[in-house]
Amino acid sequence: MTDAFLEILILAAVAGFVFMRLKGVLGTRVGRENPEEWGFGAPSGRPDPAAGRAEGAPGLPPELGVDPASPAGRALVLGLEADPDFDPADFMRRSGDAYEYILLAFEHGEKDDLRPLLAPNVYQSFSHVIDDRTQKGVVVEARLVRIVSTELKDARFNPATREMQMDVRFEADLISAARDAAGAVVQGDPTQPRVISDLWTFSRRLGDADPNWLLVATGD
Repeated sequence: MTDAFLEILILAAVAGFVFMRLKGVLGTRVGRENPEEWGFGAPSGRPDPAAGRAEGAPGLPPELGVDPASPAGRALVLGLEADPDFDPADFMRRSGDAYEYILLAFEHGEKDDLRPLLAPNVYQSFSHVIDDRTQKGVVVEARLVRIVSTELKDARFNPATREMQMDVRFEADLISAARDAAGAVVQGDPTQPRVISDLWTFSRRLGDADPNWLLVATGD
């Protein structure tokens, strides 16, 4: 093996290492996962949320950053008491995937993908915007570059109905551009990301066999 060939191998290895490091730091997303794969709210394959909690005294996972004495904290504790399988920390870990999936399905006009994940009123609102774009011949190109932050802002629990609602603030970098029938950009920028901030409310009846959460409200 010549010295020149050995030098080429070393440079290739270094370049590959640098590329993987940049990819890990930038966190660029090139697509979205199927909800059946990320299983938003699904209990299978995740740790027992009751593990490490004293029996009869459920506590809040510290990574939530929620004061147990706050209204949101008290709601979460009531939810934990009502349903041992309820895991708010796992919900937060998965919520970013749900946000990405729903956001891009909306941008791309994929109503069949949205229907099972949205409450009827939210689906109707999203569907109306999608239908309006279709009638005007507008096509949206969108890519979520990264989710900057995910924060639990509030939680509410109704003991009578066992409904838990979780308000989550998402901040993300999104590349999005709308093109008319001629292909001209009429809104957005196909190359430059913009910062978006959304407050979404997810809801689920704790204790139900269906582990999925529904998006029941959206806001800024």
